[in-house]
Amino acid sequence: MKFPFFRFRTFQSRILFFSLVLLSVILLSSLFIIHFAYRQSAHQQIEANLDVAKRVFEQLIDAEALRLSESAFFLASDFSFKSVIATQDRKTILSALENLQGRIGADSVMLVSPQLKLRADTSHPRQTGEFFAPDVIQQAQIHGQSSSIVLLEGRPYQMVIVPILAPDVISWLCVNFKISEMLVEELQQLTRTDISLLQIWNPDQLALLTSTLTPRQSEALIKHFQGVAWHDSGSHALQLGKHSFISSVVDIASNDQVSIVAVLQRSLDQELEPFTRLQWLLLGVASVSLLFAMVGSLLVARSVSKPVKQLLSGVRQVARGQYDYRIAVRSADELGELGHAFNDMTLSKAQQEALRQAKESAESASQAKSEFLANMSHELRTPLNSILGYAQLLKRTELSPDEQLKSLHTIEQSGQHLLTLINEILDLSKIEAGQFQLLPVVFNLRQLLKTVEDTIYSHARNKQLQLVCEFADSTRVSVHSDQQRLSQILINLLDNAVKYTEEGRVVFIVESVNNRFRFMIEDTGIGIDQHDLESIFASFQQLHNPAQGFVEGTGLGLAISQRLVALLGGDLQVSSEPGCGSRFWFDLNLPVQAQESGEMASEASHNIVIALRGKQRKVLIADDKPDNRRLLIDWLQRFELELYEAENGRQCIDQILKLKPDLVLLDSKMPEMDGLDVSRAIRTNPELNSIAIIAVSANAFDEHRQRCLAAGANNFLAKPIQFDQLLHMIVLYTDLQPVYESDVNHSDVGPVNKDMQDVLPSTEQLQALLVCAQRGDIQAIRDQLHEFESTQLSRSEFILKLTTCAENFQINRICQILEHTLNTQENANERSESE
Repeated sequence: MKFPFFRFRTFQSRILFFSLVLLSVILLSSLFIIHFAYRQSAHQQIEANLDVAKRVFEQLIDAEALRLSESAFFLASDFSFKSVIATQDRKTILSALENLQGRIGADSVMLVSPQLKLRADTSHPRQTGEFFAPDVIQQAQIHGQSSSIVLLEGRPYQMVIVPILAPDVISWLCVNFKISEMLVEELQQLTRTDISLLQIWNPDQLALLTSTLTPRQSEALIKHFQGVAWHDSGSHALQLGKHSFISSVVDIASNDQVSIVAVLQRSLDQELEPFTRLQWLLLGVASVSLLFAMVGSLLVARSVSKPVKQLLSGVRQVARGQYDYRIAVRSADELGELGHAFNDMTLSKAQQEALRQAKESAESASQAKSEFLANMSHELRTPLNSILGYAQLLKRTELSPDEQLKSLHTIEQSGQHLLTLINEILDLSKIEAGQFQLLPVVFNLRQLLKTVEDTIYSHARNKQLQLVCEFADSTRVSVHSDQQRLSQILINLLDNAVKYTEEGRVVFIVESVNNRFRFMIEDTGIGIDQHDLESIFASFQQLHNPAQGFVEGTGLGLAISQRLVALLGGDLQVSSEPGCGSRFWFDLNLPVQAQESGEMASEASHNIVIALRGKQRKVLIADDKPDNRRLLIDWLQRFELELYEAENGRQCIDQILKLKPDLVLLDSKMPEMDGLDVSRAIRTNPELNSIAIIAVSANAFDEHRQRCLAAGANNFLAKPIQFDQLLHMIVLYTDLQPVYESDVNHSDVGPVNKDMQDVLPSTEQLQALLVCAQRGDIQAIRDQLHEFESTQLSRSEFILKLTTCAENFQINRICQILEHTLNTQENANERSESE
């Protein structure tokens, strides 16, 4: 059997229940004890009052007896009355007795002979004979006079016996006074006690003579005394109707047949009435107290259960592995100490877990570092092997111009690959540090897509893969975004597609979807397992192709691409099936700009400066590395610039003050005086403030670039230097006019550079090359270019440019150069004929 309180499942409900039960028991017990004590006190008070009422009752009877005795004694002493008694005439005696009765207000008067014979009785004139109370006469003989209550015809009477002396006792005079209702009421008023007179023959036969009770209470009193030992002098508890009484019995008169008793009773309810009112008041106070106790118990229960619930919740959180969970401790009691102990435990556990995670992280980082170093070692050594190998080959062997060009091209490509690796690592570190910034420009979207296509074309052709490019007409617009980063994303994705595809094709699709440009790359490669889809975007993660074995790369391409797409406002998504290929796609919102702006930006970004026109300008190259100075001098001297050099900051300031150059190529880190300090010194000198400064540094981070610009530099150029970018900056900060490769027209170029005097093939040769290029026959182009080696065209800048494009499989670029050259020749011929 289960007890009810086991149904309370919460600690709070049990505390509340037990608190209420305890308080209820205390309150009820207190009320019961107070009620019992007050009832006992009231009972004792009533008993004391009844004792007082008894004494008053007796005193009243005695006082009445004394009055009768004095009156009777006075008459008994009267000589004339004695003379009447002595006549022995019964009528005369009876008349004298009646006269006496009237004078003293008695109910009856009796004359008894010394022999205790009734001589006359005013209540029964004809009755004579034996006297019914000889013991009263005997008591009077002893004491001289006596007063007693006797029964006359079943009625209580106060009897006073006085002797008639002459000089001896010649008779006894008995004066009777009936105890009436008036006497009872007078006694009730004096003692405030209800009085009832009962005539009792036997325990089962009673009669009510008189009473101050109500008729119903009197009837209940008779029923109560039936069968009760009425002669017990103690107090009795009576229940008369709806009221409770305490009674005391007084034996007034009795003989062998009948007894008269006086029952003195006092109402217990009336005595308890003040306490009853107090009891109801206490009940009200108890109810309010119980209500407050309920609220207090609830608050106490909550104050106890809430920390317990928090502790239980904390245990569950810790069980789930959340060791950083803490309990809010707001008390200094045992529960508060328990909370502090729990927090100390979780802190210790959290520290242990942190140590474990740190250990695992360190081990994982160490493993990732080892894998990264192994990959980077391979990635760095491969292009370095080509660079150093071909450099030694060029140094020790005399090669033909074509072989030299191929060697230099390989060295350039290997260097570009090394630069790409370094840029990828720098980009990833800047993105993760939140320091990466986009540089949006206006560019022609179709032109960028064609450039990406040309870049990836040779890679796909080398693996004999089909590269399918589908660009919607909506891409023939100019847009505003970061051209370099978008190109980087597309090249990374296409390069991965080609890398992991052994046969089949790679599809590059760009279209408009919901007013956004969707870029999609599909391949028929090895595909990706579902469990690898979540990790392919992690840094230094590479897929392993069992058919290929080792796959080149650092594992940063997809990680950087995903982050760059997010920065551009898109989401790089992937779907793949192992053995069937993969699909990568993302949507970007590229704001469309005016077509002219896009064409100008595209043209400026692709045109190559081959000469500079205008007044010769002074350029100061300040770098502490001689090789860096020599490289810039060898490159820029082709453009007929007046070049000077300085090997430290202090020498740079002296040269500036002496030469007043137009432009300073200033390395940011130099001995004796930093490049930043040099910039500040130039800008604080009003005479030198017009000099343009281009800061050059191997620190390509944006924060260093901002420091250089803040120090006074006009622009920033990162090492390794892109010379086309350097030439565009020189044009920007001087009044020299650039001559672009696309604008080459030997009839109006004028004197550009002695080494740049070019000789072009004939129109027929150009058209033959264009037909091969349009067919995509790269081998035929190579063969025709090889035929020019034994002629004057072998040293032509034009032929060298075509040879470079052919080696890189840049078919589209070859078509553009040939078409532009033929158009230029046709325009020149038309102008000659018109002249």
